[in-house]
Amino acid sequence: YFATYMLQIDKVKLKLWYNGYNFAGSELQKVYNPFDILLFLDKNQQYQNYWFETGSPEFLIKLVQKNKYYFPNMENIIVMEDDLSNFDVDNIALTTLLFQTGYLTIKEETMLGMMRAYVLSYPNLEVKASLNSKLAEIGSSLEDKNSNLGRLAACISTSDIDGLKVPLYR
Repeated sequence: YFATYMLQIDKVKLKLWYNGYNFAGSELQKVYNPFDILLFLDKNQQYQNYWFETGSPEFLIKLVQKNKYYFPNMENIIVMEDDLSNFDVDNIALTTLLFQTGYLTIKEETMLGMMRAYVLSYPNLEVKASLNSKLAEIGSSLEDKNSNLGRLAACISTSDIDGLKVPLYR
């Protein structure tokens, strides 16, 4: 249906930003977020984080704060099949919650011994950027978050390793 609207679109970039949702474990069954595609087309084909226009992550952020979840790198996390079906919000692993809310998706299916497991990762750049931006706001003001992110980006882009050692502003 969208083919006529996509003639001049960089399909590789579009896929990196908005494709990648996978709930079956098969590389062939990845899907785009259709609402993101509609917004992308409606807003003059601008690559932006439309993710939060589909729903607010406030519940998730409050839960992360309340339970003081450790938030490691969320890429290539292995979880057991049974872990993904927990619906007890008061006693749920962060990775399970992130999977159930669409912030993580199945990258591949694997086996740990005789038990089925999944490798989870962010579905795409949009979700990764959106979630990390929201998490960066925890415990800091918006001004501090933007200042810290700007300083970190500058250090990384100039390979300033010593600059990364300086504590973030609080």
